[in-house]
Amino acid sequence: MKLPSWISISGLLTHALVGWVLTLLGFNLVAVLAVAIAHEVGDGDLRRSAPGWPWNGLLDIVFFLPIPLLVLLR
Repeated sequence: MKLPSWISISGLLTHALVGWVLTLLGFNLVAVLAVAIAHEVGDGDLRRSAPGWPWNGLLDIVFFLPIPLLVLLR
C-alpha cells in the first residue's frame, strides 16, 4: 500500500517525539493537544490550501498524543 505524498513517516515520528518531550517536561494531555493544534495552525497544515487538507493536519495532531495518552492511562 502506497502512502499519499503528503504523509511523511519521519514527520509523524518527529511529531510523536515532540509529544514525548513535552510530556517529559511536565505538560499534561490538554497542554500537548493545545501545542499540537497551535503548531498545525501555524505551519498551515489546517488550511484549505494545504496538501492533504484537513487530514494532514489532523494526522499530525494525533501523532503528538500517543505518549501523553499512555502517561494518562498509566
